[in-house]
Amino acid sequence: MRRWFLFAMLGGVLILGRAQGQGIEANSCVNCHQETTGNQKVDRNYYQWKDSWHAARKVTCDKCHGGKPTEQKAAAAHSGMLEMEGKKTPSYYLKMDERCGQCHTGEYADFSTSSHYKFLQQGRGPSCITCHHPKTGHTFTVKEIVTSCVDCHNETLKGYEHIPQVARLLLESLHQAEFTVGCMREFVSLKEDVKQKAWVRSKLVGAEMELANAKKQWHRFNLNNTEAHIFQAFFLTREAKALCVAK
Repeated sequence: MRRWFLFAMLGGVLILGRAQGQGIEANSCVNCHQETTGNQKVDRNYYQWKDSWHAARKVTCDKCHGGKPTEQKAAAAHSGMLEMEGKKTPSYYLKMDERCGQCHTGEYADFSTSSHYKFLQQGRGPSCITCHHPKTGHTFTVKEIVTSCVDCHNETLKGYEHIPQVARLLLESLHQAEFTVGCMREFVSLKEDVKQKAWVRSKLVGAEMELANAKKQWHRFNLNNTEAHIFQAFFLTREAKALCVAK
């Protein structure tokens, strides 16, 4: 009886797994590239994508590289596919942000108002993939992002060469603020005083809103406003802590 039950459960899991994966399994890009091609760059791109949240949300190769994912033969599937150098491809550097913005609407709306976006349209400036890995979608480390800043913000750009270090401090402060708010929320959950918890949580909600606004300003490359919102998030978190320890 137990064996039958276990078999039935496993069978149900397998069927569910297949049903959830049907959208990607029908994609010839994924079916083909999951096998090693011998081209290290192509294989690396696939494995970077495979374990990403882009893959989990069924954002497949064709969304950026074009092609015909419903075709099974390689020649037909690759028809219409253009590499990043092609000006008509969605992954061309001047169009990449617009493509990212189809899903990341808020971030793209903020970025498109920045001076950096205007520089990008002129052929030089940061894009979404300057800070976010194009395959995995993950944000680069602070050091990786600052290294990109230095490409333009160096001694040749008089008056702005300090920007990379300011950006580094802001990003580190933002991460610290997020960690602090998260820890404070965990601490509040252990409190027994319901009324006190409500007051503290209201402060933390305000801090989280400030962090959200800080990220909006970061995507607009407005460093002064980013700093102001991070500072306010820390201030509200300190107020929340004071309420917790108050007798």
